[in-house]
Amino acid sequence: MKFFIIRHAETELNKNGRIQGHIDAELSEEGKQQAEKLAQALSKEKIDAVYCSDLKRCRQTIAPLLKIKEIPTTYTKKLRERKYGIFEGKPKEEFFKYMSVDNFIAKYKRKIPGGETFDKMRERTAALLNRIIEKEKDKNVLISTHGGVSIAVIINLLNGKPEKDNENYEKYRASNTSLTIINIENNSPEVLLLSSTKHLQTEKRRIREELNAQFGISELPFLLIETGKDRIRGYSGHLSKEEIMQIGRLAPVEGIGVYLLRKEIAEWRLSFDALHLLKEQITKNIFEINEQQLNEWIRGNDLEIQAPAGILIIKYKGDFIGSAISSGTKLHNYVPKERRLRSKIAKLL
Repeated sequence: MKFFIIRHAETELNKNGRIQGHIDAELSEEGKQQAEKLAQALSKEKIDAVYCSDLKRCRQTIAPLLKIKEIPTTYTKKLRERKYGIFEGKPKEEFFKYMSVDNFIAKYKRKIPGGETFDKMRERTAALLNRIIEKEKDKNVLISTHGGVSIAVIINLLNGKPEKDNENYEKYRASNTSLTIINIENNSPEVLLLSSTKHLQTEKRRIREELNAQFGISELPFLLIETGKDRIRGYSGHLSKEEIMQIGRLAPVEGIGVYLLRKEIAEWRLSFDALHLLKEQITKNIFEINEQQLNEWIRGNDLEIQAPAGILIIKYKGDFIGSAISSGTKLHNYVPKERRLRSKIAKLL
């Protein structure tokens, strides 16, 4: 049996840092976009049943998915957020200030005027989970709920101890539209994914973050165009993404923009043009060579040399002259054939 546990997408109250509890808030525009991305991420998953809080923000979060897939869905008050009583609609700071007279765990154990304790919320969640497990044996179940309840669901599924709620609350804290996947086999739970929001990242953001980790690049001032497998071009003209897509339906788009980068196994390799367009941002994985090595390099030869393994930026004095894959003992050359010096020409030089 597998559980997909999601926290609802962003609301305006989330955005403004206010406590919601049982307030029936709707998703913000950003939240609606998050729900669409979540639907795409889950569209290929096998989901047999959905259990959802009856509040609008949770219903709206799963609505795009239910347009794609017909899944039996149960809406229930049992999955509502913790009732925050007098603090609903108020800034979070007021709630934290009120709780600060007690120790940290009191935030979850102490009863709120007009509200409920975390323990009470956890108990009602546990009762519902037991019914779901009994009814949906060996099926895949999606639960669309709230931040506090998603934590309670995870704690219950993992057989957490009440005395450790304080520690677990922080460990399992969920962001808007986060996804947790727990597989249960022979009564043994296994966390496959915990509070992940990776599905919310745009492709450009994902590429930028990977380039930042690899080379220190933080900005990509281009419209990115994928042409072929893991091959990316950059365009900075007046055409919109939609116009380029229309052109792509009529003719190849290889002539639009500049070839920037390509995925090699698990890392990005920058093109010669990208090295110069992004030169000021590149700070990592740079390997400097001497004049003798340069002469070999521009002829297209590999270099027998000790260097860190992975994709490196080759530098000579103040210039980047190409990318290489290093095995640790050899730099494999990526100088394009048209940019290599032929031996006869080299002799004349």
